This record gives sequence, structure tokens and C-alpha cells, in this order.
Amino acid sequence: MKISRLNYMHLHNLEHLTFHNNFQEMVNKYGGAVALGIETVYNAYIEIFENEKLASGKYRKNLLSDEIALSDIARKKNFRGLKHALKAALLHPDPAVKISAKWLMELVRKYTHHRTTSYDTRSRGFQSIISVFNKQYANDVANTGIEDWLYRLDAANKTFETKMKARNSQQSGQTQLVLRTERLRVDAAYNKVLSMLSARFIVDGEEKYDNFVTELNAHIETQATSLAMRRGHRKRKARLTAEKAKIAATGQSINQEGLIGVS
Repeated sequence: MKISRLNYMHLHNLEHLTFHNNFQEMVNKYGGAVALGIETVYNAYIEIFENEKLASGKYRKNLLSDEIALSDIARKKNFRGLKHALKAALLHPDPAVKISAKWLMELVRKYTHHRTTSYDTRSRGFQSIISVFNKQYANDVANTGIEDWLYRLDAANKTFETKMKARNSQQSGQTQLVLRTERLRVDAAYNKVLSMLSARFIVDGEEKYDNFVTELNAHIETQATSLAMRRGHRKRKARLTAEKAKIAATGQSINQEGLIGVS
């Protein structure tokens, strides 16, 4: 009987916390550390994990300060104003204005279709809208009369990014270093728990741990699959970026599906 392993440093901070929380729930589900024969090393692991949770909380607090949150609210208000202006333009009696509004609304949906509340994801979406609207759809922006809303969104987004960078520069960097250190300590303690479990297989017999190990390996495999998909996405993005660079001089374009077309 073998317990699967994973490179835990590839996990995002929240993923790392969730992984270990789920592991602890499984231990409790199967009678706890005493029933599994891992009490001593497991208790040490739990104590170290509490330090990671504390460091993680401080790190998130630095990133989610009131000042940054207010800046985020401001840019979201401007974005909603832009959307409302486009919706109004869809009802304009001039067909040309309607067409421009339709094109721009499709782009808005494309770059903001996500449901996540991540600051980074929202920033990328807003930046894409601002860039594409100004560079490729300037005439449509003028037709629909949303220049002022676009300017306001751009200014609010830049204000947010400035505050985020200032907040993260030194204090968050130090906190992230502490968090990374605690994560390494947790992983080392967790590996000791797994080693103790492997030793118990020999002493108590594998049958006693069969269901626990099966469920644990399934949990690890799920996380490994998620990491593999993430790496695949990054490789695909890098490939598309390289292909775009190669064909840029030809006047062609490459879409998100990797198909080449004339721009």
C-alpha cells in the first residue's frame, strides 16, 4: 500500500490551506489520530499548521485593506456606468449606434464573463476592455458616447493598481516570506505523518488503513489533476503568444482557439 505524493509548493496559498484542512477532516472521519496510530506526529503537524493559518490571515489582510477595497468599489461603479451607457445605446434610434453598442457589449461580456471576485482577474478584464476599446474600437466608442465612462474607468483602475502596488511593496513581501516559510514547515510535518502511517501499515496491517488511504489518494489525485491542467493552460498561452509574434508582421491574427485569420 502506497500513499501518493504531490509537490505542495505548486499549490496556491488558498489551495494549500484547503488541501490540509481536507486531510484533517479525513483523519477525523476515520477515528482521529489516536485510532490511526499517528497521534504524536499528527499533533505536531496540527500545531505547525495553525501557524500557517495565522500567517495566511495576515497576508490576506494586507492584500484586502480597506483602502484597496474602496478603490475597487470605485472602479466597479464606473464599469457599471459604462455598461448602463452601452445598454442605453442599444436602444438608440440610429442603427449605426446600435451596431457599435452591440459590438462593444460583446467585448464587455468576453472580458468580464468570470464570476470570481479576484482583484487580479478583475484588473485584467478592465485593462483588456480599456485597451481594446481605445486601440481597436475608438470609432464605436465615439458613436455610443461612452468616452467619458471609459476615461473614468481607466483612471479608477490605475488608482486601484497604484494603491495595490504600494500596499504590497514591502509589508506584504515580508508577510509572504513568513507564509512561505510556514508552508514549508507544514509540508515537512505532513510528510512525517505520512511516514508514520506507512510504518503503521507494517505494524497493524494494511487492511485497517485501506479505506483511509484510498480516499486520501483520490484527494491527492484530484489536486494533481488540477495542477496539471494549470500547467497545460500556461503552456498553451505561451505557445499562442509565440505564434502571435511570428505572424504579427503579416497582418494576420490568431484567435483564442488558435486559428489564424486575416485582421
